Amino acid sequence: MKRLHYIALIITLCFSNALTGQEFIQMTKSKSGVYTIPCEVNGLKLRFIFDTGASDVHLSAGQATYMFDNGYLSEDDVVGSAKYKMADGSVAENTVITLKTVKIGNTVLKNVKASVSKKQDAQLLLGQSALNRLGGFSIKDDYLIIGGWNNNTSRDSDTYKGKPNATKKREGEGTFYYANGEKYVGHWKDGKKDGFGKETFKGGRYKGYYKNNKRNGEGTMYYNNGDRYVGHWKDSRKNGEGTYYFASGQKYTGHWKDSKKDGFGKETYPSGARYEGYYKNDKRNGEGTFYYANGEKYVGHWKDGKKNGEGTYYYANGQKYVGLWKNNKKDGRGTYYYTNGTKRDMVFQDGTRIKD
Repeated sequence: MKRLHYIALIITLCFSNALTGQEFIQMTKSKSGVYTIPCEVNGLKLRFIFDTGASDVHLSAGQATYMFDNGYLSEDDVVGSAKYKMADGSVAENTVITLKTVKIGNTVLKNVKASVSKKQDAQLLLGQSALNRLGGFSIKDDYLIIGGWNNNTSRDSDTYKGKPNATKKREGEGTFYYANGEKYVGHWKDGKKDGFGKETFKGGRYKGYYKNNKRNGEGTMYYNNGDRYVGHWKDSRKNGEGTYYFASGQKYTGHWKDSKKDGFGKETYPSGARYEGYYKNDKRNGEGTFYYANGEKYVGHWKDGKKNGEGTYYYANGQKYVGLWKNNKKDGRGTYYYTNGTKRDMVFQDGTRIKD
């Protein structure tokens, strides 16, 4: 009977998979009730604890060392460091890295954020930096179920679960299941999304505030590529102050207008370089300072993301150039100031010195 039951279960799973596009991955459950799941990280087969409470994928120092020593990780994958609150309430500063690929079943996630513990034997945790990008999952009978109606598949029609108001419009708390597989869970007013809510869709997921059916107010958008935006919205576009976290480790904090960087902002890069200054139409425009990873610095005017106009370039050896720039090249009159205190006036054209 047990054998027949097992065969029936497999047939049911396969049949469900064919109908709904779901993928079933068997997990192992320990005596303490903890699930582990097989994954491939940059091609290396590992088993992780399935941990919805962890913010990121978590590696031990011992496992990370093995991956570095055997070519599964490189120095280019290191982003920096960050503080994490551990399960026991303590705070630890871990190294942050980017995993090029995390394969769970047949699903391959690219550029996944992960932290490396200082402990040699720390547990391997599969956290939200990977789970958020599965597009919907559930657990049943020791199986992780990825996909289904809420992961780019269809329902027969839109479905709403909640209470209507006197005019039969959606009011208060309710869940709307869209026929295209999207879902909204949250507050409604007069038939429209209004107040706090959570929404999942093909491009990612959002949690935050709505007004008149659009994202308005503070909210967080999680994109399927691993990027994340935390900040203010107006009419479903980034507007006002907000921070955009790139999966690559790059980060922008500043002002937005119609989902583009606009106004004063600060941007940091995995290389260690950073920019502080003004933006227009998503590009550096106006006065700003760019700090290079090698210790050099440019302070001056920008246009369409390039050095244009008056600007000063500070070299790592202590010299500096003050003059005109065009499309990132010295162009026009300028002066070199040398470390010995002397200076020299020059004229450049398209980056080439043409006369003193």
